[in-house]
Amino acid sequence: MRACTFVPMVAWLLLAALFSGCGGSGEAADASADAAGDAGLVSPDIPWLAEGVPPIGLLPCPDGWREVTNEGVTSCDAYPESGVLDCPDGQAHFPGESGCAVVGPPCPAGGRVADLPADREVVHVLDGADGDGTAASPFGSLVAFSWGRLRPGTIVAVGRGVYDSPIRLPTGIAVWGACVTETVLTSSSPSDAEGVVTIAGSDTEIRSVGIGPAARFGVRISDADASTRLEGVWIEEAERSGLEVWRGSAEAHDLVIRGTLPMRSTNQLGIGLDMELGATVSVTRAVFQGNHTTGIYAMDGGTSLTLSDVLVRDTRSQQTDRSLGNGLTVQDGAQAQIARTVIERNRTIGVLVNAAETAVVLEDVLIRDTHSQEGDLRLGVGLGVRSGAQIDVSRTIFERNRGVGVYVAADATSAALSDVVVRDTASQESDGYFGRGMVVQFDADVAVTRAVFERNHDHGIFASPNGASLQLSDVLIRDTLSEESEGVRGRGLAVQLGARAEVSRAVLVRNQEVGVIAAGADSAGVATEVIMSDVVISDTRPNACGLDGRCADASFGMGVGSYLGASAELTRFELSGSALCGLQIALDGSLDLVDGTVSGSPIGACVQVDGYDLSRLTNSVRYRDNETNLQATDLPVPDPASSDIRL
Repeated sequence: MRACTFVPMVAWLLLAALFSGCGGSGEAADASADAAGDAGLVSPDIPWLAEGVPPIGLLPCPDGWREVTNEGVTSCDAYPESGVLDCPDGQAHFPGESGCAVVGPPCPAGGRVADLPADREVVHVLDGADGDGTAASPFGSLVAFSWGRLRPGTIVAVGRGVYDSPIRLPTGIAVWGACVTETVLTSSSPSDAEGVVTIAGSDTEIRSVGIGPAARFGVRISDADASTRLEGVWIEEAERSGLEVWRGSAEAHDLVIRGTLPMRSTNQLGIGLDMELGATVSVTRAVFQGNHTTGIYAMDGGTSLTLSDVLVRDTRSQQTDRSLGNGLTVQDGAQAQIARTVIERNRTIGVLVNAAETAVVLEDVLIRDTHSQEGDLRLGVGLGVRSGAQIDVSRTIFERNRGVGVYVAADATSAALSDVVVRDTASQESDGYFGRGMVVQFDADVAVTRAVFERNHDHGIFASPNGASLQLSDVLIRDTLSEESEGVRGRGLAVQLGARAEVSRAVLVRNQEVGVIAAGADSAGVATEVIMSDVVISDTRPNACGLDGRCADASFGMGVGSYLGASAELTRFELSGSALCGLQIALDGSLDLVDGTVSGSPIGACVQVDGYDLSRLTNSVRYRDNETNLQATDLPVPDPASSDIRL
């Protein structure tokens, strides 16, 4: 601790009505300041301040979703309070529905396909029969006739039975089953190139069948001119991919793909839906569960994915190295639009958006309960966006993920988030580190409008280093908790090592250690900059290790801190109830205050920069109800936090 730093007498006289003496009680100056009243002070312009939360546009809920209120935030959940139900075979619990529902039509009496149209040619198949394909005398197998001789528009009506023969479906041909549990297509012959059903032409259809188990793809498209529609299809324990679309296109409704297995030859993959090389896929009302490596994977320029009313759940690791287990991956120029979708209980990363020209839109999405990677117990990130990708997120909840709720980093990556909640992010399982609500790093640009970040760990929002840019408006950051491992930090907003943040209409309340910290410069010497207007920063508490005695000398409790050459500016603000200092300036940091109050702290302003121009802290600023308004004695300074989070 060094001695008290004294400011020239002229400055003290000019500021006597605002600041107390250095290190003393300053009763006369405090009395003068209190007597000045609040005349002329400008309060923060935050229209929603009385309500306590921003006007997040999460309502009305999508059809079938229920309203859930959590500490003043009303959002929507696609499932009942009991969660996703475990359904019997042939049924699934789709988002927005109250319980289990039959996939496709119910099984008809007699095991024959029902409701066949009268205006289309039909070939009938029934396991064990020995006929000519008529309704009265069905074929007995799928190899009893020539598929290549069927005319476009023909329906192959496949009754009850297990049919062990792969199919190559030509142009215009439809396969209709009795129901997903009674008409089962499989193959006992392994293949790395063909599916149980391979789509060999355009305008094909697969309806009301189960597919698998089989040591090959469930359904495969590999021709740019091939296309299919899946209606009421259940694919289980296929190998490599349940549905693979390389080039070509597919539409699916009432779809379940679960338990896809890795390739026997390499023990890799096991993806639910794999689409590449310019494929186009649209999926509505579907469940992807218990697949391996990635639940849904889309890559390459020209590839386009649309999901709505979809559940992606319980994706397992890649078996070779226990890595991955992502819910959804979109990368290398692919495009995706995701709506009314739940992505939960996957591993490593719930949604990964990666590489330049990749673009994703999320609306009405829940990303939650992502587990750490199985192999090293790192991460568990809700949303990861990196390496030049772009994403637009609205009406979305990120909760109970691990490591980071939302991660945006590298190479001009950009993200726009509006009407979002990021909460209850836990530290990663390997070491108890991190648990940050949102991380913005390495030249990424993020804009957040109408959002709540609550009960995350380590940092509510973290921006660092090297060109990270952050814009926040109508944002609440509250109740950030210290890191689980060592009990340090718990900061509301951290901007450091050359990052820049602009913040308007924000409330930061009941965070730990530092409410807002600006610190340091980047590797090129560019200083960190934070500009805030219309902000309330209140009740910043000591960190957990300070409260339990593990780090009593470094527990902190600063409302705002500027350090290591960083600059911060607050206009129209309220800064109150900090455990130690309303504001702290040290190590060549700088802070400018205009139109606001600093109140209710043991020390209003902790100024630890020799010769600092105190008028920069008193431009229409009132200090009141602090035990001491100004203290220049050295106090411990919070260190910049680690930026070492990489996907």
